Amino acid sequence: MTEAASRILIIDGDARSLQLMETLFKAEGYVTETATNGEDALHAGGMDDHEKPHHLWR
Repeated sequence: MTEAASRILIIDGDARSLQLMETLFKAEGYVTETATNGEDALHAGGMDDHEKPHHLWR
């Protein structure tokens, strides 16, 4: 059985930065979801209302 890939949500208002980070994380084996603002991030990836991010970085 293979281990499931870790998911990461990338939020950035700058499209070029968002694309770069997505490319880098995918290359490391992460499953990525992207959003350009906080509101979109809360609804990204089909997260349930009770789910919260494990790490925040800005």
